[in-house]
Amino acid sequence: PLPEEPARRMSPQTRALLVLGGLVVVIGGILLITNLFTSSSQVDVPDVVGEKVAAAQATLREAGLVPEVQRVISSQPVDTVLDQSPQAGRSVRENTTVTIVVSAGRERVALPTGLVGSNVQEATDRLRAVGFVVNVEERNSETVPRDLVISVDPPGGSQAPYGSTVTLVVS
Repeated sequence: PLPEEPARRMSPQTRALLVLGGLVVVIGGILLITNLFTSSSQVDVPDVVGEKVAAAQATLREAGLVPEVQRVISSQPVDTVLDQSPQAGRSVRENTTVTIVVSAGRERVALPTGLVGSNVQEATDRLRAVGFVVNVEERNSETVPRDLVISVDPPGGSQAPYGSTVTLVVS
């Protein structure tokens, strides 16, 4: 019979290196497989600032992106895209959400009530104080004294965009 060789013991450093190497291989494999199944292509974000919201949403969807609308009060026309994030030209993963800031139009303000029958100057002052532009139209009236308001358009108590024109018809 052959003489038995004494069992070789692995040094702690060698054992640690083998365990570490094994972990690196396993983690690398997991990352590779995950990347293969979840990778998505990169797309450039199109410029949609200045477009109407419906057209901007369609453009973003066609590019493989997900539009999200945020409305803000603005003097710009309603439904106009004012800003976007991420900005145009950036390269992002497909299905990235692009937030578009869209004009909701101007802030709406309640027209003062009690203008009909009041003095034209008083009515004008009250309307200007809450942000309206005043247009005065004179109309002869046999029943309403001179310089008194006959009608208001839009009517008192209703709401209109800040900075819009209110017409006072006065005698």
